[in-house]
Amino acid sequence: MAAVATVEELAPDAGDDADQGQAELVKRYATVRPFLAVIADVLPLAATPAGTALLTAVRGLGSLVGRKRVTPSEIVDEVVTGTWRRLVFPGPESPDEIVDHRAYTLCVLESLHRALAGHGAVPAPGAGVTD
Repeated sequence: MAAVATVEELAPDAGDDADQGQAELVKRYATVRPFLAVIADVLPLAATPAGTALLTAVRGLGSLVGRKRVTPSEIVDEVVTGTWRRLVFPGPESPDEIVDHRAYTLCVLESLHRALAGHGAVPAPGAGVTD
């Protein structure tokens, strides 16, 4: 569960300026990168119907590792909300509508952290994890 501990350590407090905190998280991408290829395997998760998009996004993070160019069709747009949109989608001047996969990754991990705390995503039955 080192990945969860790392996300908890890096996630900004609710009192932080959201834009500033999220931009700082993106700078820490290298810290979580080693966990991305295995996070869906290590964290056996299930989701409520509202958490299905997030679970799909978490399971897709491993495919983004080492990529230089990621397009909007390769990510789950539904999980990119609020101030994360500005960081993930740099703007119309971006060539070929490339997204910042580092910002997307941290957005997904922050959303997973919030979902686990609020039970929008839960350990799968039989995973041996309890509250």
